[in-house]
Amino acid sequence: MTRNAVFSSLTDSASSTLQSALLALLTSVALTLLLAMATPVYAEKLYISDDLSVELRSGPTLKHRITRFLKSGNQVTILESHTDNEGVTWSHVQNSLGTGWVRNQFLQSEPSAKVKVLRLNKQLEAIKKENKASSVQAGNLNAKVADLQTRHQAATERLQSIKRQYDELKATTSQSQALAEDNTKMRQQLELMASKLEQFETQNYQLQSDNRAEGIMQGAIAVIIGVILTLLLPHLARRRPKSTWD
Repeated sequence: MTRNAVFSSLTDSASSTLQSALLALLTSVALTLLLAMATPVYAEKLYISDDLSVELRSGPTLKHRITRFLKSGNQVTILESHTDNEGVTWSHVQNSLGTGWVRNQFLQSEPSAKVKVLRLNKQLEAIKKENKASSVQAGNLNAKVADLQTRHQAATERLQSIKRQYDELKATTSQSQALAEDNTKMRQQLELMASKLEQFETQNYQLQSDNRAEGIMQGAIAVIIGVILTLLLPHLARRRPKSTWD
């Protein structure tokens, strides 16, 4: 095999591979576009209407068997749509129970009024429970506030009582200090009076001693005078001149 033949074979192979790759790419893009166009319909979520129950069939006609019933307010996901020979549009739907076909006339974009009412009732019950719990909490808080007010009143009265006791003790202390000062003054006066009394007693004792000494002196003088007179009287009697009458 020549070099040109080999090169030509490689070129044909590469061209074939490139064409296959381009074909696969175009196919992928086309599928992506188709899926993108179909997604808004198939991914749509709808709700069963206000009818009590809607039959879910195995196919998109009334001739197909009923597999189950969907209740009002059930949410379903649209997989695909189909119009039968009678012009009735059916949707292939899916929910947590499985898949099936249902007529579009029983589908709506919002939950049914019945479901809304049920939801509102549940919300209302929840709000009532919250209000009841709030009322209980408010009652507990009021009880706590009342208890705190009672404690505050008791503490205030206790503080006033302590203040009165303090004032009385302070007054008693002031009186005690005044009495102590008076006692000190009286004790000083008594000590002064005792000192003066002692001085007076000393002076009295000295006076008494002086009086006794003076009495003794006077007695001694009287004795001396008596002795002198006793001694002198005989002599005086002897020297008396004789009377002419004798």
